[in-house]
Amino acid sequence: MWKRRIWLMWVGFVVMWTNGCGTTCKQISEDYDRFWERPKAATGTHLVAAVPFALASEWLTESVQVLGGKSLVLTLPKGVAGVPGGLMLKLQRIEAVPAEAGKLGLALVAAIVDAPGTTIAETRAIVELTPAVDPAKGTMTWKLKGEDVESLVFRFTDSGLDQLADFVFDKLPKNTRRLAPKTLVRGAIQTALAEFEQPGADWLKSHPFERLGTLVTVEWSFSQLPLSGLKLQSSSSHLVAEVQLALPIGESVAPDELGAANDSGVRLLMGGQTVAEIANLLITKNRVPGRFDRNGEPQREGVMRAALDFHSGERPLKILTWCLEEPCIQAKIGAKVSLNASDGKISATASEPVLEELRGPALAELAAWLGAVGVPAVERSVQRAATFVILVGGQPIKWSTTSLQTTPGGFVVDLVPSFHRDAVH
Repeated sequence: MWKRRIWLMWVGFVVMWTNGCGTTCKQISEDYDRFWERPKAATGTHLVAAVPFALASEWLTESVQVLGGKSLVLTLPKGVAGVPGGLMLKLQRIEAVPAEAGKLGLALVAAIVDAPGTTIAETRAIVELTPAVDPAKGTMTWKLKGEDVESLVFRFTDSGLDQLADFVFDKLPKNTRRLAPKTLVRGAIQTALAEFEQPGADWLKSHPFERLGTLVTVEWSFSQLPLSGLKLQSSSSHLVAEVQLALPIGESVAPDELGAANDSGVRLLMGGQTVAEIANLLITKNRVPGRFDRNGEPQREGVMRAALDFHSGERPLKILTWCLEEPCIQAKIGAKVSLNASDGKISATASEPVLEELRGPALAELAAWLGAVGVPAVERSVQRAATFVILVGGQPIKWSTTSLQTTPGGFVVDLVPSFHRDAVH
């Protein structure tokens, strides 16, 4: 307590010493208007999220299991002699795989089974999907339908061909088996199945794959954040989303700032200005207090107004305050800031405040605004950015924060998912 009193006395002295003449309410009001009328960013990356393919594949596969799997009658191309009818193509799992920039790569792993349910072959089909982005809702959606299978390339593994050859060989008459060794049968099947490896092959075009309907829908929702752009990139092990927000953010972050990959969950990178502007957005929506009395106490119609800014440096967090009524005031406080995670909750700590700018009369209580404005605004801003939801097959994946790192230009958040089986309606 005595340290705080000394600090308030020191601030009061500095304020009185730096108080200049000629400051007008009109000038301060114009500065306030300029701040809130800044144009939204036209370019840049403001959030980066990296999702491990292995983790995404778990979600996709579980969504298939929740739906009970999908299957249809499969007619193999002509030339595969001795294969009886009634074979089924049964979807077993869906995996996330690398794809070209801007797309989500999916591998459909399916089994070819006979009537009793014996698996005789396994095949993988690769498809690349472009997301539908809805900036108004802050969502991007990928929908894989059965009809998309027409553009897929089917490839049989060596083990799958061996299984199919064994199956066909066992169905051949004994005399034929003596004349046609299994290796010859395998070669004939491989030649006949070459059609599987032709994109848009005739048998695929005519096959009613659309009867499978929608295989899986993936939606990535950034809650109430104003999404204006999205880029997708694939590393060898992660899907990386680069998000642009419709906010006046003047800096960008890059995927290489994420550091070591988080293989057990999602790693989220956000710049300091992104955190500040999300906080300002929450202020405009009355989710975070933005009006105060002259003592720094939240007040719905208070004469003091506040906002946040962030600039790299010794004290990157900036608390901006204005009073547009006599006696008018404009001030900026700089402070150090750090984040922590405990029991899934985010907490912020701001320290070593310095009054960096002041126009207007002395107001020693400004120092107390660090706890009244800076800390809660940063906490809620980061929490808002980290509470995005991914829906896989209608199943919500929610997040618990496990660790937070403060970087020179922003923050890195590690999140562990939880998959809920109750579908969202």
